[in-house]
Amino acid sequence: MNDPEQNSIKDKILKSIEAGKVQMRPRWHFVLRTILLVIGIVLAVLALLYLISFVIFALHQTGAWFVPRFGLGGLMEFLTSFPWLILLLALVFTVILEILVRKYSFGYQKPLLYTTLAIVVLVAAGGFAVSQTPFHRGLFDSARLHELPVAGGFYRLYGTPSSDNVAIGSIVRINNPGYTIQDRRDIMFEILVDDNTNFPDGNDFGIGDSIVVFGHRGDSNQIQALGIGKITEPEPPPLPQREILIPQNIQLK
Repeated sequence: MNDPEQNSIKDKILKSIEAGKVQMRPRWHFVLRTILLVIGIVLAVLALLYLISFVIFALHQTGAWFVPRFGLGGLMEFLTSFPWLILLLALVFTVILEILVRKYSFGYQKPLLYTTLAIVVLVAAGGFAVSQTPFHRGLFDSARLHELPVAGGFYRLYGTPSSDNVAIGSIVRINNPGYTIQDRRDIMFEILVDDNTNFPDGNDFGIGDSIVVFGHRGDSNQIQALGIGKITEPEPPPLPQREILIPQNIQLK
């Protein structure tokens, strides 16, 4: 038995075709559209992975990633040092990716909240995974050697500490009390500690340990530490043929 409603829809479509309101498109048109859509999704995903992983790399590089553990002051330092412009750009690509994904049947059949959350979770996990690879470290080292012509300034801008309140590096001398550290730019800092210095991970540090210091930088390269924490990840190897900058008031023994 024929369905009257189905026949009605069929008749409307046939009448629209006869009236020229519906144009037949060749198969290659739909194939090309699908290819362009897939390319757009792939490019948006790659852009998001790059931006999210770079944000994580930059926060690790400057030490801002580690300072929220030092209380409200550390949290404020983290928020101040956060590359918000890059995050805003990542949000733009997230919206673009959401629009592209919803053009597929598996996308538009799902609630907007579900697809958005899925994209955010997958991209965040992928960005964190990429940040653990040597990808950004290699580009940053090339930028420091001025061997990265296009994105060199970008890496030097966001990969260099923007605040004098945070230092991250390896211990080269224990002063009892205090430490001398060599940061990731091969600059030496004298770390001063007192009874108000917070050690959330304890103060059992040794030569070669990587630490992050949050405090107030005074004259020269002295930092009065408000908090010192240990970093389990290894310090990156120094660049070749670079001069180590040691302030005259710090003498290594």
